[in-house]
Amino acid sequence: MAASLGEGEEENPEGIISGHAYSVVSCHEFILREEKVRLLKLRNPWGSGEWTGDWSDNSDKWTTQLRALCGSTVADDGYFYIPIEDYWEEYCVTSICAEQNEQKYHHS
Repeated sequence: MAASLGEGEEENPEGIISGHAYSVVSCHEFILREEKVRLLKLRNPWGSGEWTGDWSDNSDKWTTQLRALCGSTVADDGYFYIPIEDYWEEYCVTSICAEQNEQKYHHS
């Protein structure tokens, strides 16, 4: 899966750069203080520059246990977590590519 904010190379106040095809790496869902949290782990194709909102690397929402559960690290490596609700607000295009080839591999 890939996502993009739009065209150009402009960075918004939350760190998302338009025109980039961010890869969706994984999805995470858990209950925190009786609320369901749904996060997407995305990767900036440039390998640096990340979301700075809730659940970003330096967000105070992370606990040591949740970081371990999701595999979150604090590094400008292009990988970041974003709540699904913020994803819907920040991204305007999502593409899904699925291929099934019995002889080589199955990917969906």
